[in-house]
Amino acid sequence: MSAFRLAHASAENWGRAAKSCVDQLGPADGATLGFVYVTDRLSADLDGILTVLREMTGVRHWIGTVGLGVVATGREYFDEPAMAVMLCGLPSDSFRVFPTVAKKAGELRASTADWK
Repeated sequence: MSAFRLAHASAENWGRAAKSCVDQLGPADGATLGFVYVTDRLSADLDGILTVLREMTGVRHWIGTVGLGVVATGREYFDEPAMAVMLCGLPSDSFRVFPTVAKKAGELRASTADWK
């Protein structure tokens, strides 16, 4: 997989939106990194969304964020539960996903101290 693939969906039920995105993406063969962007209306469900995306795609590494809106090809989602998901295939040794750091930058420095 060399190109980015994009999917997006809106649904009152986050599970339906996640399934719709996975269905739009198709097989995740060769994908090594996923991006997920959700509107603030889905922020409380992000742990579940990530679990489902990992299980349904087989992609282990995910990054992303929460915002007031999500913009995707030909569509903008505001004030509604929505997500945009991208997959790409990068060599596994060409990227690193930082751990979630909620409090101090020192935690991030400490967690990456042994990186080459």
